[in-house]
Amino acid sequence: MKNTGRRKFLKTSSTVVAGSTLLSSSPFISIGKSQSELKIGLVGCGGRGTGAAYEALKASPAVKLVAMGETFEDRLSSAYQRLKSSFKDQVNVPEDCKLVGFDAYQKVIEKCDAVLLATPPPFRPIHFEAAVNADKHVFLEKPLFVDIPGYHKVIQTNEIAKQKGLNVAVGLQLRFDIGFQQMIEKIKEGTIGPVNSLNVY
Repeated sequence: MKNTGRRKFLKTSSTVVAGSTLLSSSPFISIGKSQSELKIGLVGCGGRGTGAAYEALKASPAVKLVAMGETFEDRLSSAYQRLKSSFKDQVNVPEDCKLVGFDAYQKVIEKCDAVLLATPPPFRPIHFEAAVNADKHVFLEKPLFVDIPGYHKVIQTNEIAKQKGLNVAVGLQLRFDIGFQQMIEKIKEGTIGPVNSLNVY
């Protein structure tokens, strides 16, 4: 394993965020502009994954959910029902594309243009690597890794994604939201005066 100091770790791990394409309220909207339809797959059908899929589908009618993967079948069923009830015409996941098991991510990746990765974080580096190796655009929920080997894998995979021209986006507490971006600009411009305190979570 490479020796990674604190400063180098902070600097290079931020490249994943800096290199991410976050152009609008949904990072997938930029991918779909040149296509009539953007097929997305969801890996991890818990609350965060379902929420990420909801936001992607809300961004454009051209976004279609075509595959779902989850370790627990009841979670997959629940997420499918919630998304189908909100986006009837955009959620088209046949039974053979509702995939259950630890290898479900591999099958989901095969079936889509872009994949949302929202499983528990220890799996994120492996799933990210598989998606980029398959030339897929990727949305990653945070955290991206839980240990140093995972950190190295994410950084290396992000470099490969850049070389391939793939879009990579990270869910970062609404930092990609245009309203939040405008608020930050107002603070930088001094519109509200000096900042005396911040609440961070």
